[in-house]
Amino acid sequence: MATSLFADRTDAGRRLAEVLKAKTITRPVVVAIPRGGVPVGVEIARGLACPLKLIVLRKLFIPHNPEAGFGAMAPDGTVSVDEEFVAQLGMSHTEVAEVIRQVRTELTQRRRLYESVSGDDVQGRDAILVDDGIAAGYSMSAAARRSSVSDSSSMTSSA
Repeated sequence: MATSLFADRTDAGRRLAEVLKAKTITRPVVVAIPRGGVPVGVEIARGLACPLKLIVLRKLFIPHNPEAGFGAMAPDGTVSVDEEFVAQLGMSHTEVAEVIRQVRTELTQRRRLYESVSGDDVQGRDAILVDDGIAAGYSMSAAARRSSVSDSSSMTSSA
């Protein structure tokens, strides 16, 4: 069983905020990935006294193992698929298409839920991408490629 460095997500956010305070970050904005990244992001934004923005995206889950993924879908519906991994998994085009359909539906619902709390734009700011962990990195990669995040002055990821 893995040992966590932090008591919980709130503790992680507070401690990461302290580390980030020691860095030279101009005009920071925290960009958190719901759900797990939000409690971490809230504490970082609070500690740095900066805006919090949510980026709603979803991992493309492996049907027999929904905790694992083979890609991600960005807020605008752009899909990134690890084709080599899909081939290793033996997934058919039909299975991939069905996962994408399910994720697109869920992403639309989540965008409606989280849209009102999105916060400031990141253009010209130092973006701090936050999630509660990185397994394969598909969600974090999709967040980094998202156009509004890529317009930031610099990017730091925290998971």
